[in-house]
Amino acid sequence: MSESQPIQSQSPAAPGPDGPPPQREYPLIPPMAVLKTPYFHVIGYSVAGEESVIQIPELNLNFDIGKCPRPALTSDFCLLTHGHIDHSAGIPYYLSQRFFQGMAPGTILCPARIAKPLSDIIIPGGLEGKVTSIAYPRSRDE
Repeated sequence: MSESQPIQSQSPAAPGPDGPPPQREYPLIPPMAVLKTPYFHVIGYSVAGEESVIQIPELNLNFDIGKCPRPALTSDFCLLTHGHIDHSAGIPYYLSQRFFQGMAPGTILCPARIAKPLSDIIIPGGLEGKVTSIAYPRSRDE
């Protein structure tokens, strides 16, 4: 692939008359879906139990971060819906890469019950960032 061509993620296609579809260059990275609305773009993907990340660039926000795909680094805020690893594994990478890239420290917004455990992971590791707990309405199962 030449340097001037962007990497294209493609969903697997059905075999055509000329044989099987071409292989994706990075088959383990799911393609990012893009939904355009009149006001903003919703970019991301979710693979149940493996990774969930949604970014709205115009709001400077990620909803969950999965394993932190590179585009997620550009948002200053990450709102975690809950602490499952498939939604939060990329937090240390997100914070460290923003530091190494000379970006402002990121802010992690999360449910109060996971704020301290998340801070306990981030602060001893010397990662720059801020963990802020937010109050979600309690669900019936809590």
